[in-house]
Amino acid sequence: MTILDPIRSEAEEREQRRASLLLTLLVIIVVAACIFFSFVIFIPSTKQILVGSVSDFPINQPVERVVPQLSMTSFIRGRPDVSEDLIYVTHRANGTWQALLGIDVQSGCFLLWNSDRQRFEDGCSGRSYDLQGQNISEDRRQPDMAQLPVEVESNLVYVVDRLCTEARPCP
Repeated sequence: MTILDPIRSEAEEREQRRASLLLTLLVIIVVAACIFFSFVIFIPSTKQILVGSVSDFPINQPVERVVPQLSMTSFIRGRPDVSEDLIYVTHRANGTWQALLGIDVQSGCFLLWNSDRQRFEDGCSGRSYDLQGQNISEDRRQPDMAQLPVEVESNLVYVVDRLCTEARPCP
C-alpha cells in the first residue's frame, strides 16, 4: 500500500458516484419521455368545436348543427363517406346542455329530428330516440344515441370532440 492509495480510492468513489448519478438521471429522462409519449399516443387530444352563441338555442328544442368530421365517427361502420357530421345541441330548461351525435352508431345512418313526433328517427333501421337520446324503439337492446360534452364559455357554446362514457362522463 502506497501513500497514493487513499487518494485513488477517493477518486474512484467520486467516479462511481458520478456514474451512478448520470445513470439515475438517464433513467429519469427515459421514464419522463415514455410518460409524455404515452399521453401523446394513447390519450387523443380533444378539440372544441364552436356551434353558436347561447341565444341560438331555444330551451328544450334540439338545434341541428353540421360540424367537421368528429374523430370518433370514423369508427362507425356504414357511416356515409362525408367530411362533416351532424349533431343536435339542446339547451335544457334547468340550464344544462346536451349534444347528441346525429348518426346512429349501429346503422351509420343520419338521425333526423321529427318535431311533430318529438323524437329522433333513423330512416335506415326505423329506430327512434327521445329528446334525451334514449332508445324508444321496440328493440331496447340497441344503444342510446352517442352523447358529446358541451362547454359554454363567454356566451359561446362548444362541443368537445369525444364521446361521453361511464369512464369519462359528460359534465
